[in-house]
Amino acid sequence: MTIFRIKNIFIIFILFSFLISFTSCSSISSFFSSISPTRLFSSSKTGKEDVFRGKAQEKAYRWTTPLPGPAMKAKKALKKLPPLPGSHLKKKILVVNFETDFTASKMHLGEICSKKLIYNLNKSGKAICFSPEMFFDYLNRSKISALMISKKENIKKLYKDLGIHLVITGKVEGVETKKIRKGTSTTTSTVATAWLTIRVIDSTTGNIVSIFTQQNPFFLTMEKGEFPDEKAILNAIDYSIEEVIPDIINEFDQIPWFAFIVKIEKGHLYINAGRKTGLKQGDILSVYKEGKEIVHPITGVSIGREEGTYKGKIRLTGFVGEDGAVCVRYSGKGFALNDIVRY
Repeated sequence: MTIFRIKNIFIIFILFSFLISFTSCSSISSFFSSISPTRLFSSSKTGKEDVFRGKAQEKAYRWTTPLPGPAMKAKKALKKLPPLPGSHLKKKILVVNFETDFTASKMHLGEICSKKLIYNLNKSGKAICFSPEMFFDYLNRSKISALMISKKENIKKLYKDLGIHLVITGKVEGVETKKIRKGTSTTTSTVATAWLTIRVIDSTTGNIVSIFTQQNPFFLTMEKGEFPDEKAILNAIDYSIEEVIPDIINEFDQIPWFAFIVKIEKGHLYINAGRKTGLKQGDILSVYKEGKEIVHPITGVSIGREEGTYKGKIRLTGFVGEDGAVCVRYSGKGFALNDIVRY
């Protein structure tokens, strides 16, 4: 009887071992690992090991993974819309100095961000960015405070006076640096992370048309040697701007191109766009009277402008200055100052 029981126990043991060896269920193996003596000993010894590990993982995630902002989430979902007529022509862009809450260094991060964005936009071949010097000269002549430029009425004034298509403002925040050491090395490197928010504003209405957010992964900013903190922060800014540039450029194709008639003399019509914009001699352009702005009766928010009365066409015959052109009548009549020119 005893031998029979031993045989049964032995057979059960063999079957149980066979089941464990060939099962695909991860819960069994995790169960056995959870009751291992090492696990039980380490957990019962301190009681804080798992809590510490969880915090360390959370911090590591924050430093290695860019947080998905609204623009990053929408990037995959949205399909690129077909470009509007004249989308090959460069848009005139004003980039305002970014706001920043970073005061731990003498770095002027707001100014640095705007200049880096201007450089990348100009390099794209899709934009003509106003230089900060030209912009501040305009502010002095117009008696507008730089702090008030983001107000809707001032943005609409930029549309009228300078023919600006889009105004870009932004903010850089959450700037942090961290010292890290590789393995047993005694030398340390500095890494940094920063959070950028960029707003694209339609100058004709003063409304924000897009908001983009971007944060860099820290491991791409590693620096050591002289001024490692400053270099790492600049690397973080460079990465974030380069990542968001394609999204901003995509917005340019959805904004109608326009220019203005700025002077009429002896049958010649001068417009504030030319060779630099991408126009060519012989181009035929349409002329419209500026349409009325439509404002929502309840919210007071500008919806946009009417097309305006069509007046006729003009033909580009030559260029004036850095980015101006002279045209002559091709068809129609009644052209006047500040009429809108479209491709």
